[in-house]
Amino acid sequence: AAGGIADAHGFLSALMMGASAICLGTLLMSTEECPASKRFKKTKLVEREGYNDEKFYKKIYHLSLRDSPVPSMSVCLINDIVPMKERIGRIIKDADKILKDWGFSSKILDLT
Repeated sequence: AAGGIADAHGFLSALMMGASAICLGTLLMSTEECPASKRFKKTKLVEREGYNDEKFYKKIYHLSLRDSPVPSMSVCLINDIVPMKERIGRIIKDADKILKDWGFSSKILDLT
């Protein structure tokens, strides 16, 4: 599954709908390992420059941004630039907590 997945809720939703894996695009751009410039990461991902106005959302929903380098709506869930291991670790930790809250056994997603 791919498209707009940026947190534990999206991850678990994809798995519950039958996906055997997920693809993270925009979210992984917000890692230290991504070769995108620090300026791009800061302005476009963390500060969301240009993505918080009505025109942007109208373009998204009218597909006029097709084939342009615009991050997905998952950009709204990005608040910092961190190492990839930490970014993925947060998703697994949060997903494990959600599953535990739902009554599943602890560490159901233990990938170690």
